[in-house]
Amino acid sequence: MKTKSYSYGDWSWKTYLKKVGSGWETGFLFDGKPIFVGNFIYPQEASRWYALMNREISSFAKTYKVGSNFPAAWFKSFFSNHLYRFYYAYLDKLFAKYNRSYQAAVSRDVRRYKQFAKKFSPPPSEKPYQLRSA
Repeated sequence: MKTKSYSYGDWSWKTYLKKVGSGWETGFLFDGKPIFVGNFIYPQEASRWYALMNREISSFAKTYKVGSNFPAAWFKSFFSNHLYRFYYAYLDKLFAKYNRSYQAAVSRDVRRYKQFAKKFSPPPSEKPYQLRSA
C-alpha cells in the first residue's frame, strides 16, 4: 500500500493506492473521510493514475488557494468533482486504447473466420447451429 499525506492550512489530506481483491484502488481522504475512490484492474494503470492524481492535487492546491475560514463542505465537493473529472478523462484515454486493440482483434478474427468458413462450411443438408436462450 502506498500513501502520501498533504496539509493544506488546517486541513489534512491523504492519498492511497492499495490492492483490493483482484484489483487496485486509489483514493483521496479529506480529514480522514473519503471524497474520491477509483478502481482499476491492472496495477500499471493504477500506479500511473496514482502518480497523476498526486500531481493534479499539487497543481489544484496552487491554482485554488483558500483561507482558514473557507467553507470546507463546499471545498470538498469542488475538489471531489475536480478529481472525478480528471479521473474520467484518464479512463477515456484508456478505453480508447482498449477499443482500438479489441476492434483490431475482432477484425482479425472475422477475417480468419471467413477463411475457415470457406473450407469447413456445413453441407447444405445440415442445419447450422443456432444459439437459443434457455
